[in-house]
Amino acid sequence: MEQKTLYCGSCQKYYPSTEFAVSSTNAKIGKCRQCLRLENIANKRTDQTKFKFLLKKIEKDECAYNDGARCIFFLTTNDMEYMFKNIWDSHSALSEESDIYSLIFVRWNRREEFSPWNCILLTLQEATAHLKLEDAEGSYSEPFRKKIRYKHAISRSHFVKLVEHVNNNHEQQQANISKDMTITAVKIGRQHGTPTGMANTSA
Repeated sequence: MEQKTLYCGSCQKYYPSTEFAVSSTNAKIGKCRQCLRLENIANKRTDQTKFKFLLKKIEKDECAYNDGARCIFFLTTNDMEYMFKNIWDSHSALSEESDIYSLIFVRWNRREEFSPWNCILLTLQEATAHLKLEDAEGSYSEPFRKKIRYKHAISRSHFVKLVEHVNNNHEQQQANISKDMTITAVKIGRQHGTPTGMANTSA
């Protein structure tokens, strides 16, 4: 039986019909499988470029806080893509803006470091206004806050290993701070002639 030959309008070549995806809802002949594969690869590369841009922007913003934020540096481009598409539905939490180059992730609570469970996706203009808020929780309606809390809960569930790592890191930081304070106190005591572990009782 002679095999049917079809024309691919994308690469402008003829192929056996088996090289074309069959659609039960569309009678129009689409692109051949090879063209579709190349298109998917190109789209993936474009996506990666976009999410790499997004990640680098957040890293820069977090460094500007100069508060020891580290969580962002454990996230990857793939993590950004997952957050953007699966958790935040590819658009601003306040509007329907979906152009990734017009959107940015910022801290939900600006006093805590950026993390998948402390962020919000907004347009650049919305983000500027949001970061001026003294209290994000008290500045939005309850239905909106509920929506944000739900997204944060999903993030904690998905990034459970990162949550554990960040918590352990914070505990270690607190331990180091306590240790440094103890060492500093001892040094000051020695400089003033106070025996280690004893208070200076002189008048």
